[in-house]
Amino acid sequence: MRTHFIATMITGAVVFLPLFALVFVVAKAVATLRPFLEPVVARLGVDRVIGVVLVVGMCLLVLVLGIYLLGLLSRATGLSRYLTGLDRAMARGVPGYTIVKSYLGGASGDDDLMHGFRPVIAELGDTARLGFEVDRLSDGRVVLFLPDAPNPQSGRAVVVSPEVVSHLAIAPRKLSEVLSFHGRGLELEMAQPLRDQQAGAGAAGRAGKDGA
Repeated sequence: MRTHFIATMITGAVVFLPLFALVFVVAKAVATLRPFLEPVVARLGVDRVIGVVLVVGMCLLVLVLGIYLLGLLSRATGLSRYLTGLDRAMARGVPGYTIVKSYLGGASGDDDLMHGFRPVIAELGDTARLGFEVDRLSDGRVVLFLPDAPNPQSGRAVVVSPEVVSHLAIAPRKLSEVLSFHGRGLELEMAQPLRDQQAGAGAAGRAGKDGA
């Protein structure tokens, strides 16, 4: 009971802290930018309620642009190495950090956020479980992380024989998205590599005909 309570508290904290930080940063940004943007909105002569909405919207737009410019700067300079090292350290030291980051990386297609997590199906008795291979032991056994659904930030780690493990040809972030929808969409994601292969073969065939 105590272990379950502690594990649940850690999972809740992993979800709560990034959300709290996001809300705090947005609130501070709005409070900082509001005095500069209110005179601009006042000149438009709009209703007070609409004016408030415009001020908040403009503050959020400035914040998004600022974050995007910081991202461009980090990619163009040596700062990206520092951020990568920090990301790896967080992944090793903070429970659930990698899974949470997978959602943030899903929109950008950044699968490096879940480096080392290989999607698998594990045959465990009469049940097949979706999960990730995270390590291999010296005796050949496989260490799996089996996430819960629809909350893949939590789950359990198991050690199984390699014979019961089948790897899936999908991106780790895609499996996280499938789990967040109670497993719905798995067949569609598993068929995507085949569709890509067929599309590539069709494009190559058309290129060959054009060349002929």
